[in-house]
Amino acid sequence: MTRRPLCVICFLVIGWLLISGKYGMNENSSWTSRLYDKKITVTGRLVKQEQSATSNQLYLKNNSIIYQSKSYKIPKQKQILIFTDDVTMYKAGSLLKVTGICREMEEPGNPGQFDLKKYYEIKGIQMVLNKGKVNDTGSKYWHIRQFLWDMRQRFKRTFLQVAGEENASVLTAMLLGEKKELDPEVKSLYQDNGIAHILAISGLHISMLGIALHKLLRKLGISWYISGGAAGITMCAYGLMTGFGVSTTRAVIMFLMYLLAGILGRTYDIVSALALAGVMILIENPRYLTDAGFLLSFLAVLGVAVLAPVMRDIFSCKNKLLESFLVSMAIQLTTVPIVLYFYFEIPLYGVALNLIVIPLMSLVLGFGIAGGIAGLISIPAGIFLISPCYYILGLYKYLCVAVLQLPFAKVIIGKPQLWQIILYYLILLALCLIKQKKQYGEVVKWVWGTAFMFFLISRQPITGMRITFLDVGQGDGICIQAPGGINCLIDGGSSDVKLVGSKRIEPFLKSRGIQELDYLFISHMDADHINGIMELLQAYALNLAGDNASGVSIRHLILPKLANKDEEYLKIENLAKKNKIKVLYFQKGDRILNGRFSFSCLHPSGNANSEDRNENSMVLQMTYKNFRIFLAGDVEGKGEEELMGSKELKRADILKVAHHGSKNSTPDAFLDKVRPQIGILSYGKENRYGHPHEELLNRLRMAGVTYYSTTDYGALEVTSDGEEMNIHGMKNPKKSDK
Repeated sequence: MTRRPLCVICFLVIGWLLISGKYGMNENSSWTSRLYDKKITVTGRLVKQEQSATSNQLYLKNNSIIYQSKSYKIPKQKQILIFTDDVTMYKAGSLLKVTGICREMEEPGNPGQFDLKKYYEIKGIQMVLNKGKVNDTGSKYWHIRQFLWDMRQRFKRTFLQVAGEENASVLTAMLLGEKKELDPEVKSLYQDNGIAHILAISGLHISMLGIALHKLLRKLGISWYISGGAAGITMCAYGLMTGFGVSTTRAVIMFLMYLLAGILGRTYDIVSALALAGVMILIENPRYLTDAGFLLSFLAVLGVAVLAPVMRDIFSCKNKLLESFLVSMAIQLTTVPIVLYFYFEIPLYGVALNLIVIPLMSLVLGFGIAGGIAGLISIPAGIFLISPCYYILGLYKYLCVAVLQLPFAKVIIGKPQLWQIILYYLILLALCLIKQKKQYGEVVKWVWGTAFMFFLISRQPITGMRITFLDVGQGDGICIQAPGGINCLIDGGSSDVKLVGSKRIEPFLKSRGIQELDYLFISHMDADHINGIMELLQAYALNLAGDNASGVSIRHLILPKLANKDEEYLKIENLAKKNKIKVLYFQKGDRILNGRFSFSCLHPSGNANSEDRNENSMVLQMTYKNFRIFLAGDVEGKGEEELMGSKELKRADILKVAHHGSKNSTPDAFLDKVRPQIGILSYGKENRYGHPHEELLNRLRMAGVTYYSTTDYGALEVTSDGEEMNIHGMKNPKKSDK
């Protein structure tokens, strides 16, 4: 490291950013929140535009805002993102005047949920407007950038003409950096198999294209200076055309350092170039220190540059295939904690799959570019030249589908804690510092050290009981993690959150390291309790081991035992049986017992035949030692009357308030019998039902019940050792020991 002074300086700067906390600073002005849900007018220059068939996203810089005749100025480096139905393509750099509704950038309400607010902050977006309407457009624009934008649009149209819709969307992502048109199924396949990195413009693209152009110019007899300058300018223009994502920026800076080293007659040092690229990006925007793309891009290169040579020496690698495997393994070892931190699972066969995918990428890029350029002139010529891409991309898809059929194709480990990540990298660093090479003892140390690192970041068994009431908006979703590794989900749906299953419920389960649900309970068939579960069941895909290849597996589905099964009931029942999930039917008196943990069903009794779903709602009482939770579903009316007459109804520490806090639910007589300390309410913000009703809240207050809502606190997590309990929320974390 002492021979790399530039590298030392860069790491000192990065260390200062970490210690000073600059990466976490929130520069949003206090006045921004006052504009939420207000109609405002913005004037700024267009720096980026993303268009689909039905909508447009406009990114403006150098903005000023007008609201109620008052003017506000946005910092120059900050952007405003505008969503509009207007599909007009505006000129790059043109001055736009836009009116729209200022949207609140909400924080995630659940562990594992995508943090859209943080994402926007990392991208430098200060404000988001919905329903944007462009009122005025200036005549001046940036001619060079507009030329590059036009070229990108022409290439997009050409790819569509010569490659077909699905392949065109993949090539557009790989070569032009646009993923909006990418088929969600293809994107998911690539992510699940650990090859999604090929969809990002990175060092593979820049090095192949830039070095190929540079060598071509040198062979034509052009001097190093001119050929290097031409290659550098071309790659900068390519980066500008494709949007200069963080991995593209890193790759372009490193390529320019490579050219500069050649011009100066110096040796190119990849680690120093990487460190300089990191500092340049972070000085511009320190928040990239918390960005998955930034961290994975830099750690992958660090793995190739530092870890792979160490592994080659220790394992005395002379075989090309083994060398490629070790490089792929080095990337995996350096990136796996970050992959788990952001995505909670690892594709077990990704290392092997990349041995096939990466070498073929040079052909995809080469023929893709050639076909795109030829297609601008002649469509038949473009189709001919791009045809190898069709077969290679088809092979990628086939391999991805086949690999997912294998057992343990995706291993859900969960989100590691910060101390686990730090200790992991310290051990990895220690292994890299081993000096004695080519000795059997050092190989053993590496094998054991690597095994310990993976054990370190693996999911650890929980002690006691953990219950999480998920923030699903106007709906219900409760996860219970019990001693002995038992995982349960009770309901999962929402009437106001779209794709609640894939966007909130499944990410939460994965972040907790839940590979399998032992029991999935459905209280009743209202959409706000089942549509997320329906979503997960419809995406269910069995692999050769009988597990769910697409996500979390389910062992048992438990439904209320009813005499009359409606359409939704039969649909869920059939989906479960189709996916080889064992279906059980619960009625009053049924029980699941595991040690000192149990579920008791208090309702419905017998073969309930009421046509009212709420009256038939399954009611559960969960007990762990001396700790008890009452889960009321949406029970009301006759259902509550039957419950109050039940001898099984006992005092509970926590009550999941029935029916989202409706006016007539949870009467005084019920509260007198259950006498909960804590009440949990799950409802959507500003919902059309008026939940929770003030009369219900008054009843809770009069009964001495402290209540929390998922709307105010986000996901509410209760932990208990069977005697004491603790509750805290995802938002506005506030602990309350009872």
